[in-house]
Amino acid sequence: MIKVIYKSKNSNNVDLIPEIKKGCWVNVVNPDESELRKVCSMLNLDNSIVKDAMDPYEVPRVEVEEGKTYIFTKYPYETTTSTLLIVIENEHVLLFSKEEFPALQKFLENKIDFCTTQKTKLVIQIFMEINHSFQKRMYDINKSIYQLAAKIEKIQNSDIIKFVGYERNLNDYLSALLPIKSTLEMLLSGKYMSLYEEDEDLFEDLSISTTQLIETSRSYLKNIVNIREAYSTILSNNLNKIMKILTSLTVILTIPTIISSFYGMNIPLPFQNNPTAFGVLAIITTGICISLFYFFAKKDLF
Repeated sequence: MIKVIYKSKNSNNVDLIPEIKKGCWVNVVNPDESELRKVCSMLNLDNSIVKDAMDPYEVPRVEVEEGKTYIFTKYPYETTTSTLLIVIENEHVLLFSKEEFPALQKFLENKIDFCTTQKTKLVIQIFMEINHSFQKRMYDINKSIYQLAAKIEKIQNSDIIKFVGYERNLNDYLSALLPIKSTLEMLLSGKYMSLYEEDEDLFEDLSISTTQLIETSRSYLKNIVNIREAYSTILSNNLNKIMKILTSLTVILTIPTIISSFYGMNIPLPFQNNPTAFGVLAIITTGICISLFYFFAKKDLF
């Protein structure tokens, strides 16, 4: 699907126009072969580089080919990340992606003050929206982590599976943000696109924001590891308590078992003809068991 977006500096309206013209933004989502060839042919783009945008595992980077700058980046999509290719050429900015860029609707609804004729500023705004989306996803994950951590002693297997999912998501975000930071630093050098002083300040802010997101991601990953280790410690401690109780009970119940086994032998035994033998033995056995129970309780084995 191809959308051609145009918004001039003096206009308050975002227009979807039928044809590509100077100063427009061309947004291409999940194109088929014919759409890809059409756009690449019209704007003289490298078809092999553009095809890489459909690969979800593509690494963020910057390439320059025949005067056109190809910027690969990542954005959060569902539970993972997706590839976004930004192409800057003389008269247009183009976006290629397998899935629709989530922030696109904000641009179309004019919730963001942008201008398609200011290419550098538009690219910066796109990167800002990418950072905002990463920040929001991380905030949601952290909120869920704290909700699960609040009931750490009652964590179920389903909660452990959620932790594994959150950890995988954060690792995906971290592996995307690290090369994105390098990409921003390359763009800030001014070798790949023209930068005004204001643009340089915005790129520096973007780089700082990306660094903060990287540190945030690492911090959240550390929280997950700490919670998992705490849960393992609690589980091990509870198991030790149960084993101590069972061991103590086994020792206590061994006493009546031994006495009753003696009187189960088919040999002459003391008091075997005494009618009060059972009661006396029961009282003695009970006394021994109570004494052992008291001893183990004093030793904090119950």
